[in-house]
Amino acid sequence: MRKKRKEKRKNFILWVACIFFTMAILLGYFGLQLEKKEQKIYSYVIQKNSDYEVELNTNDFYTSEILPSGLFYPANGIHAITINFDYQFQADKKENITYQYKIIANLVGNMKEIDNQEEQVWNREFILLEEQEEQKINKKEWKVKEQIKIDYGYYQNLVRNYEKEYDIKTKEREIEKLQDEIDNAEV
Repeated sequence: MRKKRKEKRKNFILWVACIFFTMAILLGYFGLQLEKKEQKIYSYVIQKNSDYEVELNTNDFYTSEILPSGLFYPANGIHAITINFDYQFQADKKENITYQYKIIANLVGNMKEIDNQEEQVWNREFILLEEQEEQKINKKEWKVKEQIKIDYGYYQNLVRNYEKEYDIKTKEREIEKLQDEIDNAEV
């Protein structure tokens, strides 16, 4: 009787071991098969060609009221900034696609600390262009082109009001850094 129990227990353990061994082999096989079946579904390349120009207030110093990108601009002399966003997409195959985009700006107030480190004291998001939705049928290439005119005086007054209300002098940022921020924007 004891021998039968031992033999049954031995057979049971053997069957359990065989089941686990079989499951491990099957999982390993199907796991490898899943990895081998990975494939690229859709890919595209973005080419950014954005730029800006600065519109100055009427003044006696500059011969032109519109200045190209890449220069130094006196903050109090700026009337508006016009940004031209130009993104070109090229996909690896023709496809029907629907996409959305919007343009958002962040106005950031930084303050210099005693050790010359900058500390962000406020950050406010502004939607410059509400979400747009586009649909392309059987296309491999498409463009997103938008022109946004920013009323610089409005944002400059916001900064001044913040500084006045909270008695904090924020560090002024040169607009010449604007191009880098445009080039790193996401669509």
